[in-house]
Amino acid sequence: MDSIFHDDRYRSYIAHIHPEYDASNQYELVFVLHGGTGNSTFMILNTSFNAVNDTANFIAVYPQRIYTGPNIGGDGHHWVDGRLTTIPDSLGIDDVGFISSLIDKLSIEYSINLTRVYATGISNGGYMAQRLACELSEKITAVATVAATFPDSLKQYCLNPDPVSILVMNGTNDFFVPTYTAGMVAELVDTYYLPTA
Repeated sequence: MDSIFHDDRYRSYIAHIHPEYDASNQYELVFVLHGGTGNSTFMILNTSFNAVNDTANFIAVYPQRIYTGPNIGGDGHHWVDGRLTTIPDSLGIDDVGFISSLIDKLSIEYSINLTRVYATGISNGGYMAQRLACELSEKITAVATVAATFPDSLKQYCLNPDPVSILVMNGTNDFFVPTYTAGMVAELVDTYYLPTA
């Protein structure tokens, strides 16, 4: 587990470096964001990004939310994802700034292709990836989210973003993020997320 000092606190992350890393090459950067109550280790154990990383040309990074103590539903690791519903939302935590600083730090330590920086996540992490696409569009190339619709509350962060590609995946048997809310995604993305020509 590595850390970066941001906003008066140490923030944790795990970086999985390509096994044949060569500083003379440039590597894509992929942020893998855990869901609410999850953590970096959970995402490593429950996704295949490290295995894919070992055969592809990218660096996988698993940032971790700060711990806010035990709460209903889990261990208190939540992103400030723009829905204004998590405990860190009320604490003034700057998760967007954390990821931005982490991109800067990693681009100094490794040979990163800064035109190919991606974010993916599930649930709370998916919503956070969408917020990064809005607020950090000058650094994020594309996002892919699982079990996370595009919330109306996110429009306040999507005032003048650069174009960012987005993939939203929702399951028909998901009772936590039902697919009927996914129908609003296209309209909201059209209206608030991507600038028109």
